[in-house]
Amino acid sequence: MHSYSIDTNNYSTILWFVTILSALLNAGLNIFILPKFGITGDNLNLQLLGLLISFFVSFNVIFWLFDYYIWKLSIINYLIKYPNISGKWTGTINNPDYEPIPTEVEIKQTWTKININLKTKTANSNTKALAFFVEDYDNPKLIYMYYNESETADLKSHGGTAKLEFLKSENVLKGDYYTDKHRTNQGTIYLKRKNIN
Repeated sequence: MHSYSIDTNNYSTILWFVTILSALLNAGLNIFILPKFGITGDNLNLQLLGLLISFFVSFNVIFWLFDYYIWKLSIINYLIKYPNISGKWTGTINNPDYEPIPTEVEIKQTWTKININLKTKTANSNTKALAFFVEDYDNPKLIYMYYNESETADLKSHGGTAKLEFLKSENVLKGDYYTDKHRTNQGTIYLKRKNIN
């Protein structure tokens, strides 16, 4: 999985939220838990060490929960405007020079990382970079670069780009793809989501 970009500016706001939540949790640990282990104001060095460790642990736990799970909750996702395209998809790659090519796609996505793995009978591609554009949150757009590894001698491995639109109400990704000079090909992609990860 790799990082991706998005044209919103709420990343720092979310980090502040996680930091404040961690500080509140840390305060609760300091007031209710640490004294049970004999870590009180009488031993300032131990208390400061306990505060530091508990803040570090609580921040990382909350960040991990947000990164993998919390951001996908409907109300949170609506507020932060990060499209959730994770899941398994099926569809076709369409090119005027060929018959439609059946394809299966698995998208693994967290709040900070993503990978799109596209498989056909003859090739396997993975994303290298991706950007979301969410001005129209109900139908956000994404552009990504990929590298396609061929499994047959007559299809050269190549890089390329794809520009897709996510139709949220229909659970559909569709758009255009373009390959580099090793393949010099272009066409369309149509995918329907089977399930959400």
